[in-house]
Amino acid sequence: MALGMSNSPDLLAVWRDKGTEDAIATGLGGDHLAESLRALNGLGIDLWRVEKDYAAALAVFRRILSFAEDRHLDPEAKGVVKAAAFNASANLWRGWSESPPISDEDAELGFKYASLNMGLAYELKKGDLAISRAEWLQAAHQLQMGQYSVAKSGFERAAGLAERDKEMSEVRMNFAYALLAQQLADGLVDETAIRSVFEADDDPFFVDQVIAAAKAFG
Repeated sequence: MALGMSNSPDLLAVWRDKGTEDAIATGLGGDHLAESLRALNGLGIDLWRVEKDYAAALAVFRRILSFAEDRHLDPEAKGVVKAAAFNASANLWRGWSESPPISDEDAELGFKYASLNMGLAYELKKGDLAISRAEWLQAAHQLQMGQYSVAKSGFERAAGLAERDKEMSEVRMNFAYALLAQQLADGLVDETAIRSVFEADDDPFFVDQVIAAAKAFG
């Protein structure tokens, strides 16, 4: 990816020239905290997806998430913290088709961030779809931890919230994940049954995503 196509080109340039700590310090040097955190969140995405420097990306996300402890944080900045929590947590899930090695310690951190993301989604009243995705992410981490029953319930809650927003492809995706959780609990993964949950016009990304998780955890 060219520098100009990045999510945070200025901070990425600083990172390439001076390293992670200087990039974080530069990012936090502005007068508007929410904008500063938004730029850092973009840097974290760039470091994970483009540079594939996972340790540096997590360092950036951790710095953003440290602001969650600030009781006086305004709603706009909280919204950026929520976004960073989602990104960091999603990155620390082993269920993607292309996922770097994730330690057990980092997997536990991913669950912590998923819980933070969900708490903020409810607190900030982000709406049914955002809360559905927050429920999905927490359930995904519960699946990763082998907590199949609670994961299944979480996926079913996510499906119900997505249905309220009429996002039917995501409804079926969540029901497919719920089925996967039940299959893992039963000790037998059936990819054909998972595929049968979807309809022909559903986004293939959703189908591939659940099948990738089935292969990762099955």
